[in-house]
Amino acid sequence: MSVRALTLDEWFTYYQLRHIDKHHFHLSSFVEADLSVVRQAYADAGVRFPLSSVLIKALALTLRHEPGINRQVLYTPWGAPRMRQAENCAVNVPVRLTYDGRDYVSVTIIRDADQKSVAEIKAEIKAFYQKDPKDLPVGKYVVGKPNTFFNRLRLKSIHWLVNHVPALHDRFNAGTASMSSLLNLDHQGTEVCVIGRGPGAFSITASHFDETTARLRLALAWDHYTGPGSTGIGAAMTLCRILQAEIEPEALLR
Repeated sequence: MSVRALTLDEWFTYYQLRHIDKHHFHLSSFVEADLSVVRQAYADAGVRFPLSSVLIKALALTLRHEPGINRQVLYTPWGAPRMRQAENCAVNVPVRLTYDGRDYVSVTIIRDADQKSVAEIKAEIKAFYQKDPKDLPVGKYVVGKPNTFFNRLRLKSIHWLVNHVPALHDRFNAGTASMSSLLNLDHQGTEVCVIGRGPGAFSITASHFDETTARLRLALAWDHYTGPGSTGIGAAMTLCRILQAEIEPEALLR
């Protein structure tokens, strides 16, 4: 057995997740959507089905159709909660980047994703994968840095500003919804679905896609602090209907 101190990126992940657990109250659920219509449309066009990008576009469209989930609870320097209602439809997407043989998880924001084509979203994600983690706004304070008191204090300060100055969210058009995909870990015969929880009102995680039936299983987390449970349930239904081409059927094909 061995016991070691956390690396700086491990500590910062722990710190952020602890904050989410303390300041948000998530209701969790699982839903399934039939993507056969959308997948067939891509097959007919001779294009590989870009599932993750389709999910990002569908989530952004859900924000537009269900403005009650396009929000986030933030806190003032005095601890009083504030509700941020976003006007644009942006989606936060965690991306795993590699630097010097180590993996680092960073987050990119797909801004105005409801207005972008699936191809544009896919290209934006691909471009982000090419970035050096050290050049990212937060990455330069984490990647390759030792876990020292000063480095932890600096990251705490950045985290505090982001979560206690609501104006920063509007300035950088931060998303209120998050989309994670673990489909690259999917194996035939398994139906594992992990629930991811973000700081915004609505988070979805895709872990299992049945290639035969084209049914996708999603894990949803809805921050009950941002509204009643009926709002979260309604948004989940809208998301499924969008994925099933029942709402804006052409939107996921562009």
